[in-house]
Amino acid sequence: MLKVKKHTFILIVCGGGGSRLWPKSTTQKPNQFINLFGPKNLFQETINRAKEIAPYERIFIIAGAQYVSDILKSDPQINPNNILIEPDKKHTAIAIAAGAAIISNIDQEAVIINLWSDSLIKNKKQFVCDVNRAAKAAFEKKSLVALGIKPTFPHTGLGYLETGKEITTNLFKVKRFLEKPNLEAAKKFVTAGNYYWNIGTYIWRTDVFLAELAKTSPDLHRQTMAIKNAWGKPNYWLTMQTIYQKVIPVAIDVAVSEKSSNMLLVPAGFDWQDVGDWQAVWENKNKDQQNNVLIGSKKSAWIDIDSRGCLVCTDNKLIATAGLKDLIVIDSPKALLICDKHQSQRVKEITEKLTKNN
Repeated sequence: MLKVKKHTFILIVCGGGGSRLWPKSTTQKPNQFINLFGPKNLFQETINRAKEIAPYERIFIIAGAQYVSDILKSDPQINPNNILIEPDKKHTAIAIAAGAAIISNIDQEAVIINLWSDSLIKNKKQFVCDVNRAAKAAFEKKSLVALGIKPTFPHTGLGYLETGKEITTNLFKVKRFLEKPNLEAAKKFVTAGNYYWNIGTYIWRTDVFLAELAKTSPDLHRQTMAIKNAWGKPNYWLTMQTIYQKVIPVAIDVAVSEKSSNMLLVPAGFDWQDVGDWQAVWENKNKDQQNNVLIGSKKSAWIDIDSRGCLVCTDNKLIATAGLKDLIVIDSPKALLICDKHQSQRVKEITEKLTKNN
């Protein structure tokens, strides 16, 4: 394990369009940089977990230039040279592939733990343990490794991983990826026992990943190798810009993970939540006796009469409500959102409409 630790790197994908938790989260300041669950934002919590696994010099972040200021403010110990700038948003495959290409130039035996900057994860000790087991498996088995969470209910909003043979204790061969199922299928997955929620956390050696990329997405591999060869040279940024203009936006699952026959799974025991909408925020916050949640500064106030199951978020403005049930009320300096809590996934439709209407 000590040898693996010497070659362990973290790559944090720090993108996001700010659409899911609008209007608090925006394109300029997406949800990983806003404080919703305590004194630290989600990005800061991600860094806190990452530094338990690898030192700062082996923690890399790939992000748009507009997020560099927030990244450096979040943790002054982050090395600015370890922030890899994307010229544009072109989905997760090119971001993760570019990070792997650059890190492979630094350490040919590197094992990369790919993390998302906006996941809500509890039980840091268990997270570190699970990730280290996955890194060890990726290094020794020369395989791509996914972390999977045993489903506790028939979730229809997540993809699933079906496992096959147990290679060693708590290390399984992945048979196939399954897209978000309907309720009937999800119930079968839960009772079957060999299905796991796919949380999109992948661990792999750079050499193995690049070899798999060549098999599963040859065009993307060719573009990735151009980035690898240009790193540290005068033409690096021009190469990045040229490639990002041409690359087809695609998720890392579609480009590599779902197509690879060399994927293993390590069951994870930590609590994980993709904060995908305001209802998820409500579910993960402490509630009062009427199941209400208030998010706000010390100057803010909420006066309520007989409301239940609501989430109210305000900065400085007094908000008064009466007789509401299961509503989301989000006030910000530039916009006010009011929606049914169970319709909060549709906030993304609002942001799409705003973008369309400029």
